[in-house]
Amino acid sequence: MPLALRGEEGKARLAAIARYRTAVIASLHGQIAQYRGNFDDARRYYEAGLAADERFSVNRAQLQKMR
Repeated sequence: MPLALRGEEGKARLAAIARYRTAVIASLHGQIAQYRGNFDDARRYYEAGLAADERFSVNRAQLQKMR
């Protein structure tokens, strides 16, 4: 069942959840790419995740480890 929030505050919260979800998924893709040795792809995924929501700090940590 999808999460339904009403009004402007609801829209803002849903947008924040979507950004966070995008950051988490990007991190997972980055970790898979990194495991497979595709470091350029991994870096792109981590950067995209960080751009989507910088509050999800795993992407930042992974990028710092790769430098």
